[in-house]
Amino acid sequence: MKKKLLFIGAYPPPYGGIATHLYELLPELVKNGYDVISLTDTRSHEQTLQCSGMKNLFINSRKYFFKNILMVSAYVVVYLRYKRDLSWKNFIKVVNFTLLVRQVAKKENINTFFYYHIEEGLIIPILKKCFDSSCAHIWMIFGECYVTPEKYRGISRYLKNAFSQTDVILASSRYCADSISIILGFNFPVEVIYIGIDDKKYLPSIQGDNLRNEMKIPFDAPVFLFFGRMIRDMGVDFILEVSDQLLHIHSNVHLVVAGAYGDFSNDVERLSKLEPRVHYCPDIPFERKIDYYASCNVFLAPTLAKRACMGVSIKEAMACGKPILASNSGGIPEAVEDDVNGYLIPFKDGKLDADIFINRARQLINDQSLQIIRGKMGRQKVLKLFTNDQTIQKYLNILERVL
Repeated sequence: MKKKLLFIGAYPPPYGGIATHLYELLPELVKNGYDVISLTDTRSHEQTLQCSGMKNLFINSRKYFFKNILMVSAYVVVYLRYKRDLSWKNFIKVVNFTLLVRQVAKKENINTFFYYHIEEGLIIPILKKCFDSSCAHIWMIFGECYVTPEKYRGISRYLKNAFSQTDVILASSRYCADSISIILGFNFPVEVIYIGIDDKKYLPSIQGDNLRNEMKIPFDAPVFLFFGRMIRDMGVDFILEVSDQLLHIHSNVHLVVAGAYGDFSNDVERLSKLEPRVHYCPDIPFERKIDYYASCNVFLAPTLAKRACMGVSIKEAMACGKPILASNSGGIPEAVEDDVNGYLIPFKDGKLDADIFINRARQLINDQSLQIIRGKMGRQKVLKLFTNDQTIQKYLNILERVL
């Protein structure tokens, strides 16, 4: 009998780090004989999709609450002793989402649960009481604790109980794994599984000529690429601040800003209308990501967020043989080695040091041999640590252990 796995987390579209990870991982688990279902809490249209031999459920937990408010209220009373230091609002949300997940788990006969956000993992203690307690629960943590430490310290009693009832705690970088002990003071074992990328798809040999033609970028023009959600955490505001300096590094340099729509999308779009060498590319299709990496000379990752575990796009660009210019933030130094496969930019007075950033950008864009050397080192590091095959094997090892 197939083991049925439920993955609770963002599934594309739109694409982000977790969504991309699940998009790559889940079909491979299907190929290895597992029955896989993903569950995404959505604020848009509820739907069920079938693809790659698995089922993708998009369910609105808010809508579920209003449809089942009496039942949720009753279970809030039943499980009141588990509330601990959660606020009433958070506790009601936890109970509501627990019941929603339980409904799916009963219908689908789930054996193993995976969680990809701290908020989602909060349901573990109650779910183990109201569903099959023999099921395995695997919880991957990212950098949330670093961003709002007081928030999570405020619910430390609840979190300690939830972690203690989790079969396996995972993190996508050593930096994120350490957040439990650094921020919360707990000493639970955490296994690091880097989010892998497809090294057979993202290749240095792929050319970006088609995309350059579409955007009217000359073949010999140097190109900087930013690829990520257009929000402050990803450093888009920093890109906007230094865009004029980047464009003046070379008379024909181009700047491509691509990725999921965010708070700064309108600003980037306005800049692209004023400056023809800035290209605004929102919400591009997943299958076209490789074209963007292939078309650039240098990949920019000025991430500001403390929660940055590493970044999938950084590793994809490395696999394509591109040098990385990134902030010295979060888990990024576990992927980008300064003066090896790119450069790490320090912070000065809480902001990314723009002078060093521009100097390093100039150094890379003006030296093609340096681009090639740094790019080759990045590709080597991907093959050593960050391939999908390595990530999938680690998941398979965990599943063999817990099932």
